[in-house]
Amino acid sequence: MSRDNHKSQSMWPRIINILNGKNPKPEEKLEFKESLEEDDFIATKVVCHGFPYQPTALAYDPVQSLLAIGTRTGAIRLYGKVGVECYLLYEHDIAINQLLFMVNEGALISVSSDIVHLWNLRQQRPAVLHSLKFKKEKVTYCYVPLKSKWLYVGTKKGNTYIVNVETFEISDYIIYWNRAITASYSTHPGSVKYIGEKPDDNNKLLIGFEFGMLSLWDLKTKLTAVIIQCQLALMSVSWNFDGKTFMCSHPDGTLTTWNINKINKPIQVQVPHGHVKNWSKTDKCQPCTIVNKVDWVQSKGSEPFIMFTGGVATDRPNRDQCFTIMQGREMTLFEMEDDIIDFICLYSSPWPNDFEDPFAVAILLENGLALYDLTLPNYPPYKIPYTINIHESTVTTTQFYSDCPVDLFTCLYSLGKKHKRSDINYSETEWPLKGGTWGESYKDSSLDLVITGHSDGSLRFWDATAIAFQFMCKFSTTKIFDRERVKESNEMDDEPYAIQDIILCMNSRTLIISGAAGYVVLYKFSAKETTAELSVMDVSVADLISDSTNDCHVPMKSDTDTNNILHLAKLRSGPVKQSPGFQAELICRNAQPGDMESTNTSSILSLCYSSGFGILAFSNIKGLIIIDTVQKHCVMSVRTVDVYALADNSQIPKTPKSGNFHVRDQSDPDSPIFTGASHVKAGESPPPSAGLSNGSTSPSTPRKIKWSYGGKRVSGKNQSNPSVETDNEDFNLRSRSSSLCSVDREGNNKETIRYLNLLETYARKGDATVAASLWIGTSAGSILVIILNLPPYGVERSKQPVIVSPSGTAVRDKGKIISISILDKKRRSVEAPTDYWIDEKKPSRKSILGSRDSDNDLDDIHLAILCTESQIKVMKLPQQTIISKPRQFDGATIVKTVPVFVKGKNESCLACLSSTGMVYVYSLPTLRLLMESQCFPNADDRSIQTFSWNKDGQSIFMSSPSEIQKLATIKNECLRTGSYLGSPFVVKDMPEKPSKGFIAMFRQANPESDRKKLFGKTGEKSNRVAKKVTDVGDIESVQQSSFGVASTMWKTREAAVMRGEKLSELSQQAEMMQSKAMDFATSAHMIHQKYKEKHKLF
Repeated sequence: MSRDNHKSQSMWPRIINILNGKNPKPEEKLEFKESLEEDDFIATKVVCHGFPYQPTALAYDPVQSLLAIGTRTGAIRLYGKVGVECYLLYEHDIAINQLLFMVNEGALISVSSDIVHLWNLRQQRPAVLHSLKFKKEKVTYCYVPLKSKWLYVGTKKGNTYIVNVETFEISDYIIYWNRAITASYSTHPGSVKYIGEKPDDNNKLLIGFEFGMLSLWDLKTKLTAVIIQCQLALMSVSWNFDGKTFMCSHPDGTLTTWNINKINKPIQVQVPHGHVKNWSKTDKCQPCTIVNKVDWVQSKGSEPFIMFTGGVATDRPNRDQCFTIMQGREMTLFEMEDDIIDFICLYSSPWPNDFEDPFAVAILLENGLALYDLTLPNYPPYKIPYTINIHESTVTTTQFYSDCPVDLFTCLYSLGKKHKRSDINYSETEWPLKGGTWGESYKDSSLDLVITGHSDGSLRFWDATAIAFQFMCKFSTTKIFDRERVKESNEMDDEPYAIQDIILCMNSRTLIISGAAGYVVLYKFSAKETTAELSVMDVSVADLISDSTNDCHVPMKSDTDTNNILHLAKLRSGPVKQSPGFQAELICRNAQPGDMESTNTSSILSLCYSSGFGILAFSNIKGLIIIDTVQKHCVMSVRTVDVYALADNSQIPKTPKSGNFHVRDQSDPDSPIFTGASHVKAGESPPPSAGLSNGSTSPSTPRKIKWSYGGKRVSGKNQSNPSVETDNEDFNLRSRSSSLCSVDREGNNKETIRYLNLLETYARKGDATVAASLWIGTSAGSILVIILNLPPYGVERSKQPVIVSPSGTAVRDKGKIISISILDKKRRSVEAPTDYWIDEKKPSRKSILGSRDSDNDLDDIHLAILCTESQIKVMKLPQQTIISKPRQFDGATIVKTVPVFVKGKNESCLACLSSTGMVYVYSLPTLRLLMESQCFPNADDRSIQTFSWNKDGQSIFMSSPSEIQKLATIKNECLRTGSYLGSPFVVKDMPEKPSKGFIAMFRQANPESDRKKLFGKTGEKSNRVAKKVTDVGDIESVQQSSFGVASTMWKTREAAVMRGEKLSELSQQAEMMQSKAMDFATSAHMIHQKYKEKHKLF
């Protein structure tokens, strides 16, 4: 056996050992001191933005000027003036059917089917104060009068209970349905649909039942004063402020007006969108939809407003999206974009017997909120100042960046203003909601940026500084694609342009995105508008062939036409106009043969980029592709199984001549060597001579091909046994050993590259200096390193090729590789260098290029944090030894990790997210558990897929399809952020009560009965109906409450420290003044003695 064959066979056992997980790396003693403790961390949900998911109810406080929205998931959102939002959640998945403000009391009542909560709004983070759970009855309607301490609760059985709001106990005073309708009616009236006090007499209570019966109950005499029977089922009731008339809505689109003194028939019957011939049981009105709710409000000096939802003809399209405003003879119909859930009128006076004087109406939609100005003609809409449009298109991915450059923020805001176009004439009136107070100013906070990727191919940039979440600008990635051709293609998915991954280099203003159709686009920021053809690069990785051959690649079929290449993303041909902002610089597409049965192989699995290196790397289900973005050239395109050949470099020269990936025809020794893919113009077909690395080939007979790292042609015979032939200038790996191929046949061919990271660290064992390298993690737990030999910056960088060489570094771990992070000796993250953006409008300004000769070369060690889905290891570089015991995860799967730098301690830790929604924090490098918290118990694919960390330990995720939640893990950051939160409640005086008039002063009015004597008793009856809940809720609510207390204590402590400093300054000033006074007294005494002696002489 030759020497070369002996060396080749000695190489493969080492690779097989790597695949089998045999990595002899002894543990090394710890050389670091750790100062992080468990008390430094706490998981806190800081703030939630977006539109409430699945809204169900709406409420308004006219004095505090607050709007509340309840949801089917149990969450409540409070809205005040611009910048004041509050998110409340007590229990998950308990739908809120009704919300009630205790006007100007700082309290909110939420009503579910069997439980009622009382929220205290007088604190920074509102919390549940009392809860009452009904045992045998379902709650259908609740009512709390103005300035009252008693809550009326109507149930499905038709009974009305009275609850003391202070103690949340049910009174023995119960209005049973059979007593409310008197003995003259024997049938059950149905559930309670409405409860309301008579505006001019608070001792009279109007109770409306489901089947159309209304009872005016006298609270003092405990008798029914008036019974009214409607011929139709009752949907809603609205009192007029005079206390004599009220209006009812019915299922057939009818509005009936009743006088309390004339109960035989309604005084008016209206079908606004139909007609009525005669009011009788046999002759009904024209079929119309249900009027779910009606509101009758009076304005000073004008006709009253009648507002209702529905009531349109049944054959009208979008009938559930109609809202009507009637004033006198004028009727305005609004057709909304979504179904209407609820609406409420915004008015000034809270007193029920006064003119409401409405100025706006709020309409709650299924996916949005609309406010209309009632003070102007045609009722123009208000522009919503809150962030409620996150879900205009489904969010597919997010990225969270901290410490953003100020100039980048300025540019993004300016882009948003330039592209802001609207054909809607918004109201110029001031925003009607003015409640709440702002927290402390966060002008000194670092600038945080959030980028959301959406299913329609758009990107949205958000200012997420501190507690804010303000829209900056929108950017569409679909402008470069020919969408008409896409519609004609049957291979496309429903969402071909959905954003899968986002990378933003803030210093160079370079943006990288990957789409669902298997493309990667590199954008660069430009302040000028450009018109040019797009640079396109078609790349692919060859398929596997049958087991009968040892070749690693197979060409496309001989009948494949170069014009029949299947591109899942059709680009626009010809010059493309691009507006100022991020402009497409390079498009990389996965090109597949046109007869492929499945297109799922084109999906991008991992992506990484370095502007300092000028290298873009990504992988799909087949293999790895490395792109030189400076020369717009494919450096390498290789299958996943062939990447293992780079794991051992004992037979490979350290510095090959070329780093280009080559393909040649073995059957013809004189055939040329085809280099990697170069870029072509959009709309053109790839050249017929392009190799497989660029995804195209000319029609020919099937041929055997091989790959090499050299620039010269390599000759060799096809042998059954594996061999490696080398010389001083070139390297060629013809095939792998039979034992390694057998591993592939057992399932290793399904292994994919799941993680990529471009780093500047020690790539080889025993290296003295750092080098540019690509770290690769696979789904089988393999970690491989490729060294990138980059030309020097300047002219040479654009001319000389990038050379790829093996490092010999290969590690086998358990489970899929999640992340690979590098820390320096000071335990700060080591990243690839970046370039800096040059302002084209200022040519005199020079570019500051990121240098690869960083200070890291002076460090003697690096720490590699190797994270898989089942364990974490810390490896010391360049020695490549494990320095701490690996952290194992039993029963949990890790899905995302990130190193977090704690500024107060100048130390890094590792934050991890599991598939169950648990967040773990570990110290580095000992991997001590510092925090373990359940952040979202109902973990789903959406929350995990959109979860993103920044380097400061804050994270965001989509808690629902329309809401984004911000989470903080570092305690000091939580307390600091908590001081920015405002308060929804402000102490205000009640508006003046309306005058009763001169004649009413002499009229004998019904005095208000003593409610405590009337309702104050509780007994066994009430205990059988409902039970007061004494627990404080789940762990999350306890954490939120404790966080509010801790934030308040922190603010109090800071105030005390400031007060102490001021007192110390005052004390020092007092001592100085005392010293000066003593000096002055001494001087005065000496002068006095002097003149006293002179006086004696005279």
